[in-house]
Amino acid sequence: MFRIYAGPDNKPADAGPGNVPFRPRHVLPIAMGGVREGDFAMIYGFPGNTQRYLTSYAVEHLMMRTDPARIAMRTASLGVIDRAMRASDRVRIQYADKQSGISNGWKKWIGELRGLRELEAVDLKRSQEAEFRQRAINQGRPDLVAVLDTLGAIYAKWSPYAHARDLFVEWAYYGPELVRFADRFKELEASHTAWRESGKLEAELVKLRAATEGFYKDFDARVDRDVCKALLPIYRERIDPVLAPAALTAIDQRSGGNVDAFVDDLYDRTLFTSKENVLALLARFDTRAAKKLSADPMSRLSRSFFDSFLNGVRPVHAALGERIESGMRNYVEGTMALFPEHTYWPDANSTLRLSYGKVEGSRPRDGVVYQAFSTLDGILEKYQPGDPEFDVPERLVELHQLRDYGRYAEAGSMPVCFTASLHTTGGNSGSPVINGRGELIGLNFDRSWESTMSDILFDPAKCRNIAVDIRYVLFVVDKLCGAGYLLEEMRFAPAEATLPIIDLPIHR
Repeated sequence: MFRIYAGPDNKPADAGPGNVPFRPRHVLPIAMGGVREGDFAMIYGFPGNTQRYLTSYAVEHLMMRTDPARIAMRTASLGVIDRAMRASDRVRIQYADKQSGISNGWKKWIGELRGLRELEAVDLKRSQEAEFRQRAINQGRPDLVAVLDTLGAIYAKWSPYAHARDLFVEWAYYGPELVRFADRFKELEASHTAWRESGKLEAELVKLRAATEGFYKDFDARVDRDVCKALLPIYRERIDPVLAPAALTAIDQRSGGNVDAFVDDLYDRTLFTSKENVLALLARFDTRAAKKLSADPMSRLSRSFFDSFLNGVRPVHAALGERIESGMRNYVEGTMALFPEHTYWPDANSTLRLSYGKVEGSRPRDGVVYQAFSTLDGILEKYQPGDPEFDVPERLVELHQLRDYGRYAEAGSMPVCFTASLHTTGGNSGSPVINGRGELIGLNFDRSWESTMSDILFDPAKCRNIAVDIRYVLFVVDKLCGAGYLLEEMRFAPAEATLPIIDLPIHR
């Protein structure tokens, strides 16, 4: 929680002793009466990106190439990292943030792919496009008929380059870290003579030394070697040979196609596995050091991958992407002209948006039921002391055993989270969830696994956002953390207030 300060006139000001707490024109009152299933709910927030107008060509590429490739790459790297983290506390600390960053997208794409398959998204899009074509023909619009044909032809050319880009991103930015770290020295290798002549060299070396210290603080060469062994075969198998970097041929030339042997040789010979070696190189960087850097096997591998992507893949991918954007403008305009009876809204783009729906659970699959509410009982059911995901403070266990929930309980239980049929996406974490009277009832933080497909297709029967009940937030602040004095600055709505259950239209 943050208290925002302003000047005495309630306007922005530099920090100083005269600052006072900012006084906004309106503050959301906190609803202490909680929520009931069927209650109206809405979110104000800044959702990042949705793609609900994608064609069948794009959705098919996503389902057949993009998501499977990204899932495969991250499954392999997470397998290595998770084993290493379980085996070593040092590695667990070093790689905790990295593991979390890799797994977030991985979980999302698995859920997204599953949801799109269950909805038969490609067939659904093709059915919509068939009706688009028929209406265009009926209304004498051959220009609109041609829009889809043109898009299909462009997507056929774009697909291998988009796939190559996805593989490169997963390899270079979420895979073996030495590939990316070695690329940071490329400019030093190329420009050291000019930098020396201009007097800039030492300043650049200082930056690289600092970067080196920071990088190796959370780096383990054995883990990185194993990540490289796990990902390189996937990259090699999936990349279009025409778009593959030249470095891949070295696997056959040096190791007879044996990836493990190639990687072991690479990591045994490169100077980048050792912070001391890198710092020694930077300590007195001259022409000899530049030649050593240029000849380093990791530098050569990194240079091959980055050059192949930057010079061979990215320009074509970008050019075809611009043509797709142009075609999509025509397609969306045509859709709005041919289907005037439908409701349209622009895709999310990190600007302020509103989404509304109802507090409700879901039945996403046969035999699977998600209730609309969860309580502290559920947290303690999962409690595993010492487990990084399921440990909780001893004080929370004590409060639960005593049922000491203060004024935040409901019927003797402590509400924690609820789900609602609100359309959300990345960027909505922390967005306020508000009831029909404009009172704060929770904070959005996630979607159900089956809802990650909603960036492309929103199904109100399955898609649910997940919010923490604001009463649980207050319970943690007051009872768990002992900071109840902060609540004195907040505004509360009457606890007995309720709202009627209402029916909502499908379009949100």
